[in-house]
Amino acid sequence: MPGGLSGEPLAAFRGVRLLERRLAVSRVLLHIGQAEAAREGLLRAAGSHRCDPQIQLRIADALVMLQQRPAALRRCARAAALAVDPGTRASALLGSAHTRANGAEYGAALRDLNEAHGLASKIPDPRSRHNQQAWIAALQARIHAVTDDEDSAIRSYREVAALAGRTRNLDLRTTALVFGSDLLRSRGLYHRALAMLALVFEDNELYGRPYTRVWGHFYRGETLCAMGHLAEGLADLESCRESARLNANHQAMAWASLVLASYRRCHDLGSAQQAITDCEDAMAAYGRDMLLCDVRLAWERAELARHAAKPTRPCARSPPCVNASPAHHSPRNCPT
Repeated sequence: MPGGLSGEPLAAFRGVRLLERRLAVSRVLLHIGQAEAAREGLLRAAGSHRCDPQIQLRIADALVMLQQRPAALRRCARAAALAVDPGTRASALLGSAHTRANGAEYGAALRDLNEAHGLASKIPDPRSRHNQQAWIAALQARIHAVTDDEDSAIRSYREVAALAGRTRNLDLRTTALVFGSDLLRSRGLYHRALAMLALVFEDNELYGRPYTRVWGHFYRGETLCAMGHLAEGLADLESCRESARLNANHQAMAWASLVLASYRRCHDLGSAQQAITDCEDAMAAYGRDMLLCDVRLAWERAELARHAAKPTRPCARSPPCVNASPAHHSPRNCPT
């Protein structure tokens, strides 16, 4: 056996169904970005497991990564039709909703989520029920935020944090608290935003999550800068950028550099230009679309050119994209 398995480990491995082994391998392949290899393997597995909805859902995940949304939606629909238990059917609708939301079909995505929520409420096991409801609410919150329904988004993030707390899903609870704080910041509710972030920073278990060490500092830094506490805010943004560099988190590196460029532009054009270059390099390394970041980057380039042309002109500290942030534009279930 590979890896020299013997005795009890070998017996345990042989006790895992072939289908479950194939699903585990596909999960690893998707995690490392090998979507085409995962799709090919899953299609072969589907030949001998035609009625298994989990295979269809995993094929849908691969198709989403391959930017084949219509095909992914068909697989989600097939999984929902094959499923007999409410949990699997809810998962299929959640996958469909994610695919639609990533294609900006927000109305259709919310309809899928409403149906998924009804199914999730019928899951008999409390932990599984709360976990499914938390993921459904998380996507609802993201859609509400993108469509400027901030009241609904804030309520949904509170629901996510509560449900994730019950199931000990620390990553999802942290994400909900961080994203919820950004919505409060965007409405000028700075002290409430900081109080929500404090729940993360003061909890050793939550702060230990890799996500917090990067994005927690980013959103706290933005909030502190917006309040006029530039020294503390810029220190948080620098901490975010350093953690992002060490962890090869190109999204966070790009955003932190961009915001640092905005605040440095008024007093250090060279440093601001270097931050813009760092942002461009991080976006190139990320290799996928970052539309909102691109828009903000174009503004910062223009402002930097304006200040370079008129260095004695007083600096107006009011970038128009002050509420533009990466919080609600992350890929499916993959906050980085």
